Amino acid sequence: NAGTFAEIGEWQTTVCCGRIPVNPGDWVVADRLGAVVVPQAIRDDVFAKAQTIDQREKAIAKYLREGKTLSEAAAATDQSHEANG
Repeated sequence: NAGTFAEIGEWQTTVCCGRIPVNPGDWVVADRLGAVVVPQAIRDDVFAKAQTIDQREKAIAKYLREGKTLSEAAAATDQSHEANG
C-alpha cells in the first residue's frame, strides 16, 4: 500500500522499480545515465570493487596526462598493480 495524500503507506517494504525489486537496506545509485540497485547482501563487495576500479582509473588518467596512449597507460597500471599487489 503506497498510501494516499492523507495517509502514509507502508514503511520498510519491498518496492519494484521497472520490475526490479528494491528492498529495505539496498542502495539505489543513479546519475544522468541511469540507475542501479545494489542489494544489501552484496553491498560491501560491490563497494570494494568500485573502489578498486576508481583507483585504477585514476592511475590510468595520470599516465594519460603524462602523454601515454590508453593501451600504454592500462599496461603500466596493471604492471604497477602486480608489482605492489
